Amino acid sequence: MPTLSLVIIAFNEAERIEACMASVGGLADEVLVVDSGSKDDTVRLAKQAGARVLHRPFTSHIDQKNWAWQQSQGEYILSLDADEALSPELKESIAQAKADGFPAYGFSMNRVNHLGGTPIKGCGWYPDRKIRLWKRGAAIWGGENPHDRIEMGRGTEQALRVDHLEGDLLHFTYANLNEARRQALKFGRIGAQEAGNNFWGLNLIKALVSPPARFVRNYLLKGGWAYGWKGFSLCFWQSVEVAIKYFLGTALSFV
Repeated sequence: MPTLSLVIIAFNEAERIEACMASVGGLADEVLVVDSGSKDDTVRLAKQAGARVLHRPFTSHIDQKNWAWQQSQGEYILSLDADEALSPELKESIAQAKADGFPAYGFSMNRVNHLGGTPIKGCGWYPDRKIRLWKRGAAIWGGENPHDRIEMGRGTEQALRVDHLEGDLLHFTYANLNEARRQALKFGRIGAQEAGNNFWGLNLIKALVSPPARFVRNYLLKGGWAYGWKGFSLCFWQSVEVAIKYFLGTALSFV
């Protein structure tokens, strides 16, 4: 049976890391936590729950996650954020895939994001399909900071099989709307650093077009309206993040 490593990057996640690790209990042959300088009990709790903990200053989401999985030892890697957990159905799906010898190079899963204790399946938040389980050497983290994604077979011409798993990855995204606002402002600034490498004219066009398009898509077409004020606010702050990314990116294009 192939070995499986659970890999988590963490910073001040004492309130959530135990639940994350517990949701995978019994599946992983190794649990690796890469901590970037937590000031709370994250490290102690991770070690207490059986994790091997490494320390590394945070660079970027993509770089940190690539460094983290490369320190693991399993033939397959399951990468979770500390604010995520497997649903019982997803855990069972992974257990079955492991018992079958992991018949694919990668495995995708639906992620359901939460606001407080409420699962949000509108606002463009669901099914939010992610690849989080893959064979060592078959994929790396790519994308555009801070929105990373697994890229299968990058650098090769080989089409690598990806199977979809039943069950949801539970993402406890925000405790309240204030957290959603702060994250949108933060992610918008991070995204602007990447966008600043683009031609300023392209950034300006995206700055004018993308925010209203994002709001219309997520609020009207993706069911944000069904969640009342919460849905409106989430869709609004998603559009604000995009606006910051491209308006600030336009300015940074000249630097």
